[in-house]
Amino acid sequence: TAWALLRLLPVVIFLLIPTLILILILPNSRRYQNKALYRFLDWTYRGIVWAIAVPITYEGNVPSFPAIVIANHQSALDIPLVGVVLHQQPHVWLAHEYYLRYPVIGTFIRRIGVSVRPLSAEKGVRTMRTSLSLLSQKDRSVVIFPEGTRHRDGEVHDFRGGFVILARKIGLPVVPVFIQNAGVVLPPGARTINPVACRVVVGNAYTIGEHETDEQFLARIRAWYQSHA
Repeated sequence: TAWALLRLLPVVIFLLIPTLILILILPNSRRYQNKALYRFLDWTYRGIVWAIAVPITYEGNVPSFPAIVIANHQSALDIPLVGVVLHQQPHVWLAHEYYLRYPVIGTFIRRIGVSVRPLSAEKGVRTMRTSLSLLSQKDRSVVIFPEGTRHRDGEVHDFRGGFVILARKIGLPVVPVFIQNAGVVLPPGARTINPVACRVVVGNAYTIGEHETDEQFLARIRAWYQSHA
């Protein structure tokens, strides 16, 4: 853990702080198209993963076109792991309102994301409206953890259907990402890092069929996760 903190120091100084400054000073009209911002974000994601210093295997690639990227959720480490596979693409995070309490992550969410309160119907409607507004130009991806929260058991739990509604309304494909062992490396609330190998698998892009129901589409996505878990 001490070695990881030492490796993390230059990432914070040379990448995280400049990225935060860019996020804070860029106006809304320029934030989601600014190439320098997403370049620094990509470097920051990679720097954090490098600092953790655990073996990570990546399989597959997120397509270069905008998509709805979804992933199972076990750890705060999932954020940079998914960020790495985005390859500097403009993107918006849909993140649990819980993360707003943390100064750094909260700043990211407020400026390049949308906070979600999973059990609030009113908040869910506002989140959907904001997401549709941000994605209406179809020039950026959105990243969602559809389980709604982190799970400690390593299993892939039931998905909430918000990403399916988004996919249908804005016409973007869904790209599933399976993350294995992030919750072992950095469990929720942990202060130490376990040196266990991680695996990140990126699936093909899924589009909703013309006559396919939301439930059928969700079942197809679930089947993909079950085949990799």
